Amino acid sequence: YFSATACPGQIYGAQKDAYIKKAQEWFDAMTGTKPAPAPTPAPVPAKKIDVVYQCYDRTHGWLGEVDTYLDGSADDYAGWMGYPITGLRAKTPGDASEVGNLQYRLHALGGGWFNWREDYSTDSSGDTFAGDLAAACDGLQMTLKNCPGHKIRYRVHITGGDWLPWVTEYGDGDNGYAGIWG
Repeated sequence: YFSATACPGQIYGAQKDAYIKKAQEWFDAMTGTKPAPAPTPAPVPAKKIDVVYQCYDRTHGWLGEVDTYLDGSADDYAGWMGYPITGLRAKTPGDASEVGNLQYRLHALGGGWFNWREDYSTDSSGDTFAGDLAAACDGLQMTLKNCPGHKIRYRVHITGGDWLPWVTEYGDGDNGYAGIWG
């Protein structure tokens, strides 16, 4: 028998069977009628996806590729400390059906966002990078597409400062990007 109450949800209908089943399991476990159900196994962690990236600055040109952030040692970042990046290439190497597609873009200091780029794909100008290789950049956005269960996590180091907090995907974090305008 059910009657109207101040309860915020309905037990009858779509939730009734699941609620009754769970209540019966708890009752059986407490009274020893039946053994407690086996705990749900922990989800298997998703396989990590490799990310390869490379930065450009006006003084040093294209710097060597970096293969995923490993252990925080001195060579686990792309760029040259103290020199703003003006271009970026990044990709998830491998079969796109397994590793997805990495999309990214840079924000020009005192300007706007450059176009989104995907992996090392070539645009109509023949370029394979975000940015213009001239304007210093003060923001980065990244997202991993077509790869359920995986997210890209990234951060930047500011000139004359320190590492900023990690950002997960485009839209998460304080402002949806890594960097500081200006």
